[in-house]
Parts: sequence; C-alpha cells; structure tokens
Amino acid sequence: SNMRSDPSTRFKTFKLRMPANFSILGMTTREGPAVLCMQAEDVDRKDMLGAECQVMTLRPRLILTNSSQYEIEIQPCDGGEFVLAPEASRELHWKVKPGDEDSPATSISFRPVCEPPCQWSGAVLCSDTAAGSRPFLLLAVGSIKVKDKNDKARQSRALGIDVPQVWSAEVAPIRGSLAVSFRVGSVFTAVNRSSQMKMMVRPLDSGRAIADIPVPPHADEVPFGWSRPFEDRGAFAVEVMIGGSKYPIKDVRQTKRRKFEKLRVVFTITRVGTKTVLAVEDEVPSGGAPSGPPKAEGGNSTMQVDLKLSSLGVSLIEEIPLTR
Repeated sequence: SNMRSDPSTRFKTFKLRMPANFSILGMTTREGPAVLCMQAEDVDRKDMLGAECQVMTLRPRLILTNSSQYEIEIQPCDGGEFVLAPEASRELHWKVKPGDEDSPATSISFRPVCEPPCQWSGAVLCSDTAAGSRPFLLLAVGSIKVKDKNDKARQSRALGIDVPQVWSAEVAPIRGSLAVSFRVGSVFTAVNRSSQMKMMVRPLDSGRAIADIPVPPHADEVPFGWSRPFEDRGAFAVEVMIGGSKYPIKDVRQTKRRKFEKLRVVFTITRVGTKTVLAVEDEVPSGGAPSGPPKAEGGNSTMQVDLKLSSLGVSLIEEIPLTR
C-alpha cells in the first residue's frame, strides 16, 4: 500500500505492507522528525456485507499526559523544553536512530513549575520495555536533606519547596503506541502506626541516601520515591530508621515482617491494592488487639497469604478480542 499526500505539500510517498496488527514508522517531514504508529483492526463481516475489511489507524507513537493540577516542564533528551498544562496531552516526536526502527525509544525529564524551581527528574524511559509506574523524588535546587519536618521554616506549602516532592511517571505501551502520564504521589508509601516511635525513610541512589523523609506517628501515609528509578538497578532500595535502629532494605517490592524486640514494634512491607506500604506498629501482646485496620465484621476472620514465584510467564493479549 502507498501513503501519499497532496504533491503541493512536498511530503514523500512511503510504500509499505499493511501490518497484521501494528507497525511503527519513523520519518522526516519539513516540520521535523515524526514517529507514528499504524494500527490495524478487522471489521466484522456483518457490517461489511460479508466482505473482509480492515480499519487502519495512524497515530503518534508517543503521547504525554499531565494528570495533575499543576503545570510541569518537559525536557526531551534531544534538547528543548516546553510546558504541559494541567490535564493536557501532547504528542512528542524525535529522530529515530538507525537500528531502532522496529521499536524506537526515547527519554525525557520533567519537573513541576514552582518557585524556587526544583531539580529536573532523572530520565523517564519511553519504550515498550519500560512499562509500569515509577516514583521520582524531586529536591529543591540547592536544597539539603530535610532534618526536621516540624520546623515551621521548612514546612511545605501547596507544593512543598524544601520538603522533597514525589511525582510518578507511568509508561503504558498499547499496540505500538506509548502513553506516558505524570501525577503527584507514589505507589510506595510509609505509615507510622506506633504510639510514639520515630520513623524515617531514606531512599537510596546507588547506595547513597538522597533525602530524609520523616514519618510521624498517627499521620497520613507519606509517599516516597527515588531520583533515577528507570536507570538505577538498585532504585528500590531504602534505609528505614526506627527509633535509633537502621534497617536497610534492598528491594521494597518484596513483602517483609520484622520484630524489633527492644523497641517493642513490628515493621512490615505489604501490598495494599496497587500500593506498597511500609508500616511500623506497636507489638501486640498475647491476647491484645492489633493497632492496624479493624477486623471484619460478623465474626469472619481474614488471612493474608504471600506467594513468591521463582519464575513467571506472561502472555499479552488484546483487551477485547477482535473479530477474525
């Protein structure tokens, strides 16, 4: 098949075979480089009087979406900057490198618009292999570690300046196209349910602590992230300070339970819905009531089961079966 436009536009003609599912096209136009995705879907024969037909959809390879209520700045890896308004989307194109035609990828950095400005995030990898949500810890430019969140001079405002900001970037590949969205918060949180024990989370960047995040007792869950979650292999490592004890964790994605006998508290890492929660609770004496969530009503008991698999096979299928 041919892709052809009006000769007056001076666009080139591309000859290609229609894909069975999708195909990615990298090209150069007079406006600059373009990376597009062509997706093919069968049409039900009943709607076409028994004829076999396909619908071909041409769309951008990469769409960026700001899912927050704040403006954010975007910095592509090939240079330039632009602002993405709240709840807005924008397509992004780049020059495809030789050898990457089948699955072209790129990277970007971002930061919320605030004064004084915070640091640019680490690289957000926009590729089919980077699917999932990654939380970023963004420090204020020239800031130091937060030592005391209760210090009034350092308290956060609408968007905290001295207190690190936590934003997440989610990459979702969909049949050759990439949807990358940004939002405030993280799927990793810490909560202190103890009566008076001090708790602090230190995200690690290549083994080095990048910030001290206090988690006060009886407060809401505190989100946390890392400076380079897409790049650093040890991106999910933290140090948890409980009282005067330091507890290093190589990967917070693994469920854990540890009892601190001298402190009379229990530290746990559990999955709650889509979130991973680090929690400190008072040790429950024999016959005592737990300080965590209430038991189920009606006398029903609940049990949490953790299943660890050494290997896992995943098959990717269409969200909705297509007519063949």
